[in-house]
Amino acid sequence: MGECLTPENILFLAAAASARLAHGATAEDLGLLAAFFTVIGDNLALLALCAPSCEDKGRSASDK
Repeated sequence: MGECLTPENILFLAAAASARLAHGATAEDLGLLAAFFTVIGDNLALLALCAPSCEDKGRSASDK
């Protein structure tokens, strides 16, 4: 994947994936998929916020 994903390309990719996942799905299926990916997104955001502080703690512990 030699190219850099620009914000515009990421939005396009997300829209295309959403449309493909929604094709032929019921409203109940779509609701479940939406909730599922919301949980994944929330967890990724939390991990992104916590990772730097955990890495800093690991460095300071090894410095002692």
